[in-house]
Amino acid sequence: MKTDTLFQSKLLTKGTVLTISAQARLVVNEENVNALFAEVLAREEQKENLTPWRDGDIVNWFKGKEIPAIAAQFESAIYRFTKTLSHELILDEAKRMGIQKIYTYTEALATVIKGILTGEVDENGTGIIAYFKVDGNDQLYRFLAWRYDDGQLDVLVDRVDLGSEFDAGIGACFSNN
Repeated sequence: MKTDTLFQSKLLTKGTVLTISAQARLVVNEENVNALFAEVLAREEQKENLTPWRDGDIVNWFKGKEIPAIAAQFESAIYRFTKTLSHELILDEAKRMGIQKIYTYTEALATVIKGILTGEVDENGTGIIAYFKVDGNDQLYRFLAWRYDDGQLDVLVDRVDLGSEFDAGIGACFSNN
């Protein structure tokens, strides 16, 4: 894992930088979301892991919503927590450090999937978060990829409760570009 020695935070440690490819506009439906997850399913099957579980609300909450394209490739770094942190502390520290990025639905999902595919959620008890908003809704959401102690990979969506906490070692994906 590469680290950035110029990044100075007592709450976050900069880790792996993910390169997210440009993508076409997305209409949220089962077929399109399944296509995004196809490589994750194939990877987990090849590793003979338990079948990953994908939260149905990833489609249900946003079904039919048109999400803008990812116009150009971008980078997102995974910032691991040095201690248990709430969403509020995570977001405040990211803002203070100039890295806070609230993604679109597609950017956040593509980032979490890329993190899974690069092995960032391979160890049991690890996970990554990407925050996002959708047009026409001021609610802050997050995708979470999490590997349980039995090896089960789950990918979840939820509304952000600023008081919810995550253990040290979990990471949030941010970008300053």
